[in-house]
Formats: sequence, C-alpha cells, structure tokens
Amino acid sequence: MSVRSRQTVLGIGFAGLMLQMVVQEPLFSTSNVELFKVVTPRDTLVIGLSRNELEDMHAHGAEDVARAISNAGTVNVWQYGIRRNAAGDLEQAPVKQIGLMSAAALRVEAYDTPLKVVPVSDMQVH
Repeated sequence: MSVRSRQTVLGIGFAGLMLQMVVQEPLFSTSNVELFKVVTPRDTLVIGLSRNELEDMHAHGAEDVARAISNAGTVNVWQYGIRRNAAGDLEQAPVKQIGLMSAAALRVEAYDTPLKVVPVSDMQVH
C-alpha cells in the first residue's frame, strides 16, 4: 500500500470517527438542566435545576445556587441519579423530589457528567 493510499484510508477513518462523535454526543450540552453536587454532613447528592429554576433563583453558577438555598432556608429540588434508558444507554435522570435545607448543605459545586441529562419534563409517569 502506498503512502498516499494509507493517508487516504486514515483520513476517511478519522472523518468517520469525528462524524460519529458529533452525531452521538454534542460538544456542548444542550440540556435544559444543570447539575450540582451538594455535600451534606451525611452524604453527597446530585441535584438538577432547570434553566427556569435557575432564573427564578437569579443563579448563574454554584455560588449563586448556594446563596439562594441559604437565603430560602429550604428549597425543593430534584435529586438525580444514573440509570439505563430503554436502549440500554446510561443517563443522568431525576430520581425523586427532595427538600434541601440550607443547614444541611455544606457545599455546592457544579457537576459535569458525560451522560445525557434527562429533564423532569421528559420523565414518564408509571
């Protein structure tokens, strides 16, 4: 195989790989939910807040979310966890709605995940 042929095959393979990555996973999350890790004295939770909830809190990041929780005293949020969807792929989805008390939240951090994040509005009620 000539050098030119090898370069062509590698180029086509690389282009296919890049196309698969773009189709399979968007480079920037298009989810309407932002995830945050909340550390409490007992455990660590992952919560999800919709863009509307963040706007209502006047929050643009973890520091603003922590401040909003502290000011409100108690906030109702959705706890998120990892599950498999119908196709068998892993995704981050709402598990249950919880009341988060400001006294229990020691630290709030932004939480990045490579998984698809399922908004509460997409949940199927059984």
